[in-house]
Amino acid sequence: MSKKFISLTKIVLSFLTVVCLTLSVYGFFKPTAKALAETSPVSYTADFTNGLPYDWTSYNRSDVANTDAPTNSNDNLVLKHGTTTADSEMVSLYYGGVYKIAQSIGDVSDFTLTVTYRVTNSRDTNRWLGIMYHTQETTDGKLSGYLMNYRVSGKSAASIIQNTPKFNDFNVVDSTGIAHDGNAFVTLKITVDGNTATHYINDQLITSYNFSSKTDLLDVQKEGGFALIVNNSTVEIKGLTIEGARNTKTTSYVANFTNGLPSDWAKNQKGATSEMSAEKVNGGVKLTHSGSQDATTYFGGFYDIATGLDNATNFTLEAKVSMTSYENATRWFGIAYRKQQTSDGYSSFYLMNYRQNGKT
Repeated sequence: MSKKFISLTKIVLSFLTVVCLTLSVYGFFKPTAKALAETSPVSYTADFTNGLPYDWTSYNRSDVANTDAPTNSNDNLVLKHGTTTADSEMVSLYYGGVYKIAQSIGDVSDFTLTVTYRVTNSRDTNRWLGIMYHTQETTDGKLSGYLMNYRVSGKSAASIIQNTPKFNDFNVVDSTGIAHDGNAFVTLKITVDGNTATHYINDQLITSYNFSSKTDLLDVQKEGGFALIVNNSTVEIKGLTIEGARNTKTTSYVANFTNGLPSDWAKNQKGATSEMSAEKVNGGVKLTHSGSQDATTYFGGFYDIATGLDNATNFTLEAKVSMTSYENATRWFGIAYRKQQTSDGYSSFYLMNYRQNGKT
């Protein structure tokens, strides 16, 4: 039987070898993420129709025990946190109920964020709402980043949040002249342009600073996510928008088949692991699956590949592949891409498959 080689151009995260098939991957396996521009635009509007937006989640290191479940009021989002615990004992819980927000847009560099809300109840006038930006998360789940807070009294400050956690207020404005009265909505606006962050309340300039001036507290975080903190109060949020840019990263990857299966390829434990094998062959790797078809094991041998790569949007993938043995001409291999894994280990993805008979 002659060997047939196929070149693929696709977005990839995983490899499937399927049902009574021996698949040899020769020469190279080269997914390359290519940036079309230095940045890509971001436009986001939070949807409070059903309460908490789908891409907002409660942060498990915050004071979850004293944070009520989010509710909806006239298509506005209502968030409530309340405790009698002294502030000095609250820092380890980030001082309140914390939500990681707008997670669907990923890390953002330059942006303008606006949030319109009112405080309908608070323990006292020192209570506040805070917006974290350029947030980064450690491997053990601690957040760091920059913060704009605004108290019921009208006092506002910028803050550096270290992942100990520790809050370091600076550029404190004792009175903005815009205090919450329980009825009127106010709008906070944060802009980041390069290394400069600027805070506004109702379009009134509050403060502006350069990230580089605070490196004694935090190395410059040029991009990141967002979070919202509610401290001992009930807030009603009418709207939140983010307009900005995401840094586009360029990634280049070439699989190393020197020892057969590359070190960053691994059997996916939900595949047919007992029926899968890999061996070094002719400068490539031979992947074999032989067994019954079963949807619960994704119909075959399932490998997570290039596991060290970050997720990206635009990819070009090329693989040189030969089917060297197969049960019949309907056997196939597949490329799974934009794969997401659930907490129970199963995956959702898009798939390109290619059968020995040429069907795809």
